[in-house]
Amino acid sequence: MRTTEFQIKDVTFYVDKFRARQGFIILGDLQKELMPILGGFFNQEEGGDELQAFVAASSGIDSRLLEKWMDILITPDTVSYEKPGQRPQKISKQNFDDAFEDFTDIAQLLFEIIKLNFAGPLVQWLGHIGPGLNMKAENLLGNFAKS
Repeated sequence: MRTTEFQIKDVTFYVDKFRARQGFIILGDLQKELMPILGGFFNQEEGGDELQAFVAASSGIDSRLLEKWMDILITPDTVSYEKPGQRPQKISKQNFDDAFEDFTDIAQLLFEIIKLNFAGPLVQWLGHIGPGLNMKAENLLGNFAKS
């Protein structure tokens, strides 16, 4: 299992990539629920308004969806964290708030976990679906899309 480190403020997160079967199952819900939201970014014209794309994407997100994806993606089986001067520990519901300074840190880690596990396959699939979609995805998802 490959572990990737992410630094979010002063906390180091250690994230294990999903096993193949687990990732494939999660991909089903991911593409159903999150791809329509991300679609606004893919449909954005060159030099378009990023804020407008963000507002359009955000309209599909509510608290239940956020909680669901936190529970699916941030688990003791795949995520540990380490604060300065402390030993690494697996994340749990009991120490969840200790791991994050504020909610934006949670959002950042969720995005990093999605990129780590799904950027490469999504870019490949989008390349098969339509010309140029994989390039747009690479621009949005960055270096993880190339792994």
